[in-house]
Amino acid sequence: MRASTIALLAAALGSAGEDPRDARAVLRARATAVLRDRLGDPSLDPARIAAALHVSLRTLQVAFAEVGLSPARELLAARLDRAADLLADPAGRTVTEVAHAVGFGDPSQFSRSFKARHGSSPRDWRDALRESATAPARTHM
Repeated sequence: MRASTIALLAAALGSAGEDPRDARAVLRARATAVLRDRLGDPSLDPARIAAALHVSLRTLQVAFAEVGLSPARELLAARLDRAADLLADPAGRTVTEVAHAVGFGDPSQFSRSFKARHGSSPRDWRDALRESATAPARTHM
């Protein structure tokens, strides 16, 4: 029993000489990979990310807080940035399809969140990108 308690404490505190900030940086990187892989899952949230990494939600939050971030904000930012990429695709999905592809169940919430991050509605974003792609090239004289 005593040996397992010591092993548990050593694991919690990190190995001798190991900087806990390094471990938290690795955890953030692993969490970012999980959230990017599962962006389309509408049930994905910080608690599920922590569970996938076999850490507590609090441990995950502390790792992100160390650099002034939160897992929830990182998830939202990743979803909205991926949505911007999908809207740029000339093959074109509808705004609702893009919302669902990045894990939003409510297209209205998606549109509000997208506008808050990118400064325009998803539809306006897509239309502006299409206009710039079809505009004739200007020559300098």
